[in-house]
Amino acid sequence: MVKVSNFIIGLVLVSFIVTGVGWFLSDLSTSYDIEYDESELGAYDKLTELSTHTQEIKNETESMQESEGALDVIGSMFNQGYQALKVTMKSFGVFNDMSDSAISHANLGERGAYIKTFIVTIILILLFIGVIISAIVKMRI
Repeated sequence: MVKVSNFIIGLVLVSFIVTGVGWFLSDLSTSYDIEYDESELGAYDKLTELSTHTQEIKNETESMQESEGALDVIGSMFNQGYQALKVTMKSFGVFNDMSDSAISHANLGERGAYIKTFIVTIILILLFIGVIISAIVKMRI
């Protein structure tokens, strides 16, 4: 079980990262004189679409009738697993779509792709370091 202190430290680190990205994007919009109107902000409303898809899967799962055979149970488990995998892949697409929208609104041109690559690389490095630290801490116990 996860200790409460480790959970709180994780929450603090994630909030620092989110705050840093927010400051970064606000500085970009200030430096390049970017103003957003209501129609442009609709491009960032991707989480509603993802939430709707997740709710549809939940409703399908709840409305399933009890299966009689073992193959029906296995088939429904694979189907729900596949649906969950699709939601997971869509969540990666949400980051890609939202970052593309932010870069196109910032008019960064070629530098926008470099910034996006830099952010993804930093996230991957932090995840890798987190996994290594977790493995080292578990080995000591």
